[in-house]
Amino acid sequence: MNNIIIMKILHLSIIFMLLLISPMIFHSVNAICMPNSDWPSAPCYGCAMCTPSIEKQREDWTPYYQYKGAIWMEMMKTKMESAIKNDTLQDWVSYNQSNYDVWRYYYLNDQAPLFTDSTVPEFPFAIPVLLMGVTSLIIFYRLKFG
Repeated sequence: MNNIIIMKILHLSIIFMLLLISPMIFHSVNAICMPNSDWPSAPCYGCAMCTPSIEKQREDWTPYYQYKGAIWMEMMKTKMESAIKNDTLQDWVSYNQSNYDVWRYYYLNDQAPLFTDSTVPEFPFAIPVLLMGVTSLIIFYRLKFG
């Protein structure tokens, strides 16, 4: 009777692990482009793996300068350069869509630096899944070979 309960727990834990792990392994996502409030004709590539070369992106973003106009773009470039000097570029870029679009245009044209977010993505279920896997393996081997 005791072995039946342990086997049921083992089976349930294996099923639970598979349910948690499978989305991490098979995480294909088809993104839908969100409307760009600053530039309705902004290029959208749909997913990170679909992004074309820098040269193609530069070509796609060239009309943005004409769309906004030289005076406005130069004014925004001055603000962006100020944010770069003050080490607040990431905050400036994420403040609104216009700032992001200006940065992207100048970044693609080698006139703005690339910044990276220092946060590391977390997988909140990684440790419990790992512990359940190890525990299930130990229980399985004890039942089978113990």
